[in-house]
Amino acid sequence: MLAQGDRTTFDQWMQLGPSTPQETQEFAWRGKPYRVPDPFDLFVAVGISTLDSEVTGKITTPLQVTDPEGEQFWPGQSKRLYDALPGT
Repeated sequence: MLAQGDRTTFDQWMQLGPSTPQETQEFAWRGKPYRVPDPFDLFVAVGISTLDSEVTGKITTPLQVTDPEGEQFWPGQSKRLYDALPGT
């Protein structure tokens, strides 16, 4: 639905999504950094967010990369980011 730009069907499915206030709050909290209130637009924004070599090669400011023990959402990404940074 996202790849095809089918906002209507996506929104219909999203209405079936979070069923508890806690799930709704979690979804809003995870989307907050993107500053996009609409679920379709949020998923599109997340989908185009990348840290490829073109992006990481432009990072010049000191950067602290953390690698939380037991990372459940993005395991291994901290190490991949660190390895991709210039000067590491």
